[in-house]
Amino acid sequence: MRRMATHFPPGDHDHGACVNTLVARAELQCASNQARLTPLRREVLTLLAASHKAMTAYEILQEMVMGGSRKPAPITVYRTLEFLMEQALVHRIESRNAYFVCYRQGGHVQPVQVWICRNCGVVAETCSTQMASLIPQLADQIGFTPATTVVEIEGVCRVCQTQA
Repeated sequence: MRRMATHFPPGDHDHGACVNTLVARAELQCASNQARLTPLRREVLTLLAASHKAMTAYEILQEMVMGGSRKPAPITVYRTLEFLMEQALVHRIESRNAYFVCYRQGGHVQPVQVWICRNCGVVAETCSTQMASLIPQLADQIGFTPATTVVEIEGVCRVCQTQA
């Protein structure tokens, strides 16, 4: 099975390559949607891409200050994250109110499964229609109609397993 960019990166992973690829894709995607990838939007996207982790808006603010940037208001970061989600560049983990980069070419594809490493915090995503097809079946059995389906799975990634 071929390792996809949306899966957990290996321990010796080059984050710089991910950031460069993602920012280039973001520029093309924004241009095709007639939207602007402003310096602030680029900075937030770069911070998320460099870590491969889900981050809250306040964690992003903290990283911006530590990196020497001016400190924007929290609402500015939230608006930036909304923009990045609209452009299909970022996902939100509802249970954590945190955001992570969507590495999938072409953006958000439903249904999404989010895999969260409880040790290192790295996040990966998959889009398994097989897994998602079980949810309507189960919902029907209990008389429930789901509106959205995002499955969050927490565990330990391969890198953390080998370090234990």
